[in-house]
Amino acid sequence: MNRWLLCLLIMLSSQLLSAQSIDQSDTLSRFYLSNYFEFIDKDFDKTQVPLDGAEVDMIPYRDGDKFGFIDKLTEQIIIKPQYQQVHCVHKEGAVVKSENGYGMVDKNNKAIIPLQFRQLTKTNGMYTGLLSIVDKNIKEEMYNSIMLSMHFNNEGRGLFVEKSHDFKLFQQADTLAWFRYGREYHIRSKTGALMKTFKYNEQESFIGICNNLLIYKERNDEQKAKYSAMDINGKTIFDIVLDAHGIAGIYQLSDSLFGYYGEDGDFFFANRNGIDKPYGIVSSSVGFFSHNGDFFASNRYVAKDFETDKRGIVNRNGEVVVPFTYSILHQIDEDIYLCDHGRLINSAGKQLYTFQYSHKSLEFISYSNQSFLPSNGLFLAQDYKRHTSTDKQGKTSHYVVSGEFEFYYADTNGNVKCKAPEGTKFAAQFSEGLAAFVDSTGLLGFIDTTGKIIIAPEYELSMAGAYPMPYVITPTFINGYAYIKSHKGYINRKGKKYFTGKRLEDHYNFSH
Repeated sequence: MNRWLLCLLIMLSSQLLSAQSIDQSDTLSRFYLSNYFEFIDKDFDKTQVPLDGAEVDMIPYRDGDKFGFIDKLTEQIIIKPQYQQVHCVHKEGAVVKSENGYGMVDKNNKAIIPLQFRQLTKTNGMYTGLLSIVDKNIKEEMYNSIMLSMHFNNEGRGLFVEKSHDFKLFQQADTLAWFRYGREYHIRSKTGALMKTFKYNEQESFIGICNNLLIYKERNDEQKAKYSAMDINGKTIFDIVLDAHGIAGIYQLSDSLFGYYGEDGDFFFANRNGIDKPYGIVSSSVGFFSHNGDFFASNRYVAKDFETDKRGIVNRNGEVVVPFTYSILHQIDEDIYLCDHGRLINSAGKQLYTFQYSHKSLEFISYSNQSFLPSNGLFLAQDYKRHTSTDKQGKTSHYVVSGEFEFYYADTNGNVKCKAPEGTKFAAQFSEGLAAFVDSTGLLGFIDTTGKIIIAPEYELSMAGAYPMPYVITPTFINGYAYIKSHKGYINRKGKKYFTGKRLEDHYNFSH
């Protein structure tokens, strides 16, 4: 066993058996979550992070229900199939699951991170392994299940370990993270240094970390609350009184504008005096909203005028740069927005392409979770299939049949360049010159930019997510390799399979 890990486990065992400095008489439900096994395992076994062929040295290889690896250059098996799952592959190694749990192995099958975790994820260049353990110092059994998180760098070197009832890792560019055990908070840096320790205060509760500032809420009266942002040394950077509660984060965007959000995905703006702006964004109104503070990371924000229900764009000073005149307005790239009538515009309101999406295309691409941007210089569109009929007088007319569609690809000027094969039930955008399509029999293959079938249909389309927002997973090539979810394996651009055996997907069709 890794020496660092052994020392940590000895230390943690000692801590769990010793008396806690935290006042356990305050084990109230608001300080504890329950059933951490369910929390840790939720969705993890269903998630596969597609690899980047330019980054990795080894490609997962499935034989039946076991997974191993093939060397990318030699195409030889370097790790015989033996694992239950491959969660992701990076340059430094692959996160795999054995009978003992998740860990990371390199191309020599050496365990860089011990295979013992119920979950192992990579965030901002750091790996975090999670376990659920029982802390016998907490007398109420319904609260004594806690999370043990171990943190590693890319080389697998241990950085720090924490036990907690709740935590939030490094968000965006933040180099600070927080962990709460009972009433006590620990603030850690990315190197693992313990930067600050403090306890929950009924009158000044801790909200979270935004832009490496610790955000606190101080009760003012029943209607308003004072929010303060402090640096790690306790210096107040800003404070603001807002007529808002349940805030999950707050940012100072400029001298005159603040942004704040709730846990439900709603985002609002206020001036320096805490007076709300007449615009913001609420979940389900604009669509594609960002979670946590990511929304405030840019220099411009799509917002809705609460009075007119129209969308526009404001900057970090609160100035309206695109008027609130749009019924549809989504940011889909750095300075590209989808607006009414399927047009793509920039933050100056200028239309970028002659091509415009039809309502049917917008509906289809939204449902299929695909990008609205052109790929390989081509837009994907869906429309009703046009039929032609001629009456007895020789007059020609056109008509459509409900449920009959065709898929085509148009250039940026709207000129149709190719169509998916006749009878196609579903089509995807191009990636590296190939696009997935589903033929009339329901099988999935790939076509090139002329519509020619390059990889014959033999796979299936897959779904992910859950009610009420399931979405279609379409395989795309990332530097030479595409993940076929229905077979839990990869193919290359020539159609070579890195798996053997039949379709391998959980019965509910929402597996990883």
